[in-house]
Parts: sequence; C-alpha cells; structure tokens
Amino acid sequence: MHRNNVAILISHRIQLISTKLGGYDRTLPKFYYMFHGQAIMHLTCAICSDLITATNCTFVTECGHLFHYSCVLRWLDKNVIRDLEQELLSANSAISSMKGHLNVHYKRIEELRAENKVLRDQLEGLQKIVNETTSEDVGFLSASFGSPTESRFLPAFSSALKRFSTDLSRKRLYRSCITGNPKSKRRRRSNR
Repeated sequence: MHRNNVAILISHRIQLISTKLGGYDRTLPKFYYMFHGQAIMHLTCAICSDLITATNCTFVTECGHLFHYSCVLRWLDKNVIRDLEQELLSANSAISSMKGHLNVHYKRIEELRAENKVLRDQLEGLQKIVNETTSEDVGFLSASFGSPTESRFLPAFSSALKRFSTDLSRKRLYRSCITGNPKSKRRRRSNR
C-alpha cells in the first residue's frame, strides 16, 4: 500500500488522540490512536506481526508502515546498538592498528635518523680527507711546476705528450717498414 493510501485508511478509521516524543533517543514520535466505532481493522505490526489494537501505542514511518512502539524500540535496541557496537569495535581496532603502525614508523624514523647521523659523520670525515689530499696535491704541483696556476696546463701537457709518443712510434714503424729491418731500433740502442 502506498503511503498516502495508508494515511487515508488510518484517517478514516482511526482517531489520533495525542502525540509526544520519546523512546530510545527522544526523537521517535509516539502516537496514541482510538478506532472509530465498529470498523474492522486488520492492521498488523510489521515487526511482530500482531494485530494493532485501539489501546496500542504505534509508530508510523514515512513510507506508511505501522509498528507497535515497543517493537520499534526493541528492534532499534537490537539492531542499532549492535551496529553501533560493531562500528565502535571496528573503529577501536582500526585505531589500535593505526597506533601500532605509527609506533613501527616512529621506530623506523629513529633508526633512519641514527643512520643519517652516522652517514653525516662519515661524510665529514671523508671531506676532511679530500681537503687534506687536495691541499697536498696542490703543494706537490706547485713545487713541481712553480705556481698553482701552472698546474692547469698539466692536462694539456699530458695529452700533447701522448700525441707525441704515438707519432714517434708511428714514425719508427714506417722506418722499419722502409729499411726492412724491424730490429734496427734495438741495435742502435744496444750499440750506444
């Protein structure tokens, strides 16, 4: 039955005596009805399936279902409180699980901080060694080449020396091919 049809049926056969708020959370409306005359009503509670009599306190939902007020309260106590308890238990377990995860993460953060401190100390030590070695190399180069500004020519000098040595070895190879005696180079050195 549609909500409006139930409302029409109820308004024709039942007289509303009074209403007030009460129940589990003090927001459920409580209706007191009285049946008109000898009309036969076959309204049953959707929860307990008992007939609703003229002396029963009832509760009507927005969709038009009619319940005994006490049945609604029992149903709410059983279902809503159980659902609330389950939600609270699941929330508590989620909170304790999160606390456990946080503790693990805090421990990991502390371990990483300690490891970071050790690595920074090692880095400082290595930087000191590099600085000392660099200053020793600069001192060696300045002693060998005069001033530290001349040390910048060292890579160019080294590459020129490599080109000269490869050029020299190539010329020696050509000479040995022309003379036909590859050991002539050794004889000259041994004769000296």
